[in-house]
Amino acid sequence: SAFHALLRGPSRVRLSVGIASLLADVVDVQFLHRQWPLHYFRGRRLSPWAWAYKKILFKYLELGERFSLSRPRTRVLALSAFVARDIDASLRRQLAPASVAYSGVNASTFGVLPGGKEEALGLLRAAHPCVLKLDLARPIFVFVGAFERKGLPAVLEWMQKCAPEAQLLCVGESEKGPA
Repeated sequence: SAFHALLRGPSRVRLSVGIASLLADVVDVQFLHRQWPLHYFRGRRLSPWAWAYKKILFKYLELGERFSLSRPRTRVLALSAFVARDIDASLRRQLAPASVAYSGVNASTFGVLPGGKEEALGLLRAAHPCVLKLDLARPIFVFVGAFERKGLPAVLEWMQKCAPEAQLLCVGESEKGPA
């Protein structure tokens, strides 16, 4: 895999997720922090202190990201081709391009249940009764993450236009608090 190929070489490799370590040999990037302020401050009411704190925090994260990902010896793994292109275009123009290492499930470790979709849904319904409303005959989409920042409004809009028969199971919460 791309991940294992990047780890070949020195016996001790410093691996970082995001900017947890600014001096890592390999950095696994799921998103770029510089994108956060565009969404975070839209439609929010913050006290002057909270606003200033978040502005400073986001700037610190952006500068750390720029430093970490722009180092010539740093190898970069991106969660998606979209993130890899963004990193290469904005931070690594003259450096080795970011490699893509998609998220996924190791099917040999986490195999499919013998009963298939019906068994999985049965276990889910037993643990979470609200899932009883899902209809196996209709498509089911799953959305995981912070609603606004991860784009739930865009998902809902797309579903209305392109997949009105589909169901949406959301795992996460709104950054704005309870409705």
